[in-house]
Amino acid sequence: DMKRSVYGEHASNTDIANTLNNLAIVKRGLRDLQGAQDLYTQALDMKRSVYGEHASNMDIANTLNNLAVVKADLRDLHGARELHTRALHMMRGVHGEHSPNLSIARTLNNLGLVKAELHDLQGAQKLYSQALDMYRSLYGEHASNTEIANILHNLATVKAALQDLRGAHELYTRALNMKRSVYGEHAPNSSIASTLNNLANVKRGLRDLQGARELYTEALDMKRSVDGLDA
Repeated sequence: DMKRSVYGEHASNTDIANTLNNLAIVKRGLRDLQGAQDLYTQALDMKRSVYGEHASNMDIANTLNNLAVVKADLRDLHGARELHTRALHMMRGVHGEHSPNLSIARTLNNLGLVKAELHDLQGAQKLYSQALDMYRSLYGEHASNTEIANILHNLATVKAALQDLRGAHELYTRALNMKRSVYGEHAPNSSIASTLNNLANVKRGLRDLQGARELYTEALDMKRSVDGLDA
């Protein structure tokens, strides 16, 4: 409101647009998804007014990506896919088709999540693989962090859905080991619990029932610990 009083109620500039974007981030964090969508849309319209309707830059591309994430939260998966695709195309236009870039890697992952939800499993697998290669190019071949671990988990989920259970087993195991190295071997963490549960599902599919039971038990104990911490 103060910035609008300074610049004018209907003024368009990047300062106001960035504040709209930041407020949208907060609203999404508070689960006011419709409010976040409205603010991202205002920010996007304002940035197009400033830069030009058909301009391509990372500022616009990141807002497209953010708006797509909220649309996915609201289960508008086709809308999310369209916006993520436009953001990805714009980012590649700015940085180059195959240039390693963190925003591009994250958008590849986000688009992969949406394609998986839309049951385009082959499309999702391709995007996750591209994102994983890009993260490794950015962080190093043997780097361990949560973004790489989450991509490994996502890629494993697609492989499991495609009935490549051994491939899924390998990737979930790598994701689990990486998450434990980041968060701590016995740290209560919902992300670790999710990978434990999914790896147990795969072990059950491979008829390793003893291994599945151990992992389900560990996942259950961890979820209860996490719920206790969050209570």
